[in-house]
Amino acid sequence: MRPRLSPIVSGVLALAVFLWLSPVWAQDFVAVHVEYTAPSPCPPAAELSRAVQRRTDKVRIVGADDAWARSYTIAIREDAAGAVAELTLLQPNTPPSTRSVPGATCESVVRALGLIIALAVDPEAKRVLADDDEPVLPTPPSATTDPPPPEPAASPEPTVDSKPLRRPEASRSSEPRDVPPSRPRPADRWRFGAGAQVAQVGAVAPGVTTAFGATLGAWRDRRGTPVDPSFRAQFFRSLERSVTVTDGRGVFRWTAAALSACPVRAVWRDLLAVTPCAVLEVGALRVNGEDTPEPQSSRRPWLAPGLEGVVILNPSGAVFFWLAGRASVPAVRARYFIIPNETVYEMPVITASGHAGVGVHFL
Repeated sequence: MRPRLSPIVSGVLALAVFLWLSPVWAQDFVAVHVEYTAPSPCPPAAELSRAVQRRTDKVRIVGADDAWARSYTIAIREDAAGAVAELTLLQPNTPPSTRSVPGATCESVVRALGLIIALAVDPEAKRVLADDDEPVLPTPPSATTDPPPPEPAASPEPTVDSKPLRRPEASRSSEPRDVPPSRPRPADRWRFGAGAQVAQVGAVAPGVTTAFGATLGAWRDRRGTPVDPSFRAQFFRSLERSVTVTDGRGVFRWTAAALSACPVRAVWRDLLAVTPCAVLEVGALRVNGEDTPEPQSSRRPWLAPGLEGVVILNPSGAVFFWLAGRASVPAVRARYFIIPNETVYEMPVITASGHAGVGVHFL
């Protein structure tokens, strides 16, 4: 009778299939923290948050307790020409970067800051919004209610109630001035890593077999997009697995290399990455008959395509960890028996395995 898969192997198989069929989870926002100060006539900090989030849905304004947030400090002051903001970007292990953002009014400066922050996170953020969200030009005085002033004799002194003239903005639909062009995405680059792993492999022998292996990996780091292809080469060698029957025993040992190709890579806050992969295992399964009247040995080729789901912890760090579930279909299935006809083991249709490993990035 053909052996059944154990509950552990069945669970690993279900996890691998679920990860392969589940949709790709892309990082859908960037956390941003803003320290905002402005004089009382200027809009509050909530208006700045609204100006950013109306241009992109990839920004979430968070508090100072979020250690992973991108931090800005903004200080707005008014002067004779209008208003100006000092915008400073704070990043770990990097000197602060500060730039000035002038404008005709506090409101236009806040809108410009919203666009700058939105573009820094999402180069495809909306540059122009509806008219109700654009800077409003001051209303000119009416000719019927305000008669024209008399001819000035010399240099008239301004009255107490007079206000300095402000430069009008070019158009309601124009962008806030002094806004930098869209920042290009960071350049793609290939990264490389190596690691060691342990695997619990089902169906290469009766029960579950422990195997140890080494891994080399390469992936293309395309920040801001889930399409980060990766490739891995793995080598495994199992411990010997002995099975005793009435007329003797069989000793199994599995040796294989595995090549994995993973088309997408979904990252969450640089803490967790999930990737589905296609896998091809190539190797050999050696079986020795012992304690029998006619001991024999068999070495069968191992070729098994399959699917794999991989969860990576700390994917951007110098040291990273991973868990994986794999389901494979052996191309060569064999029945192992002891003469005259006592079955030791018959290969099932599907094999399943679970993997855990640790690795380091060296490029």
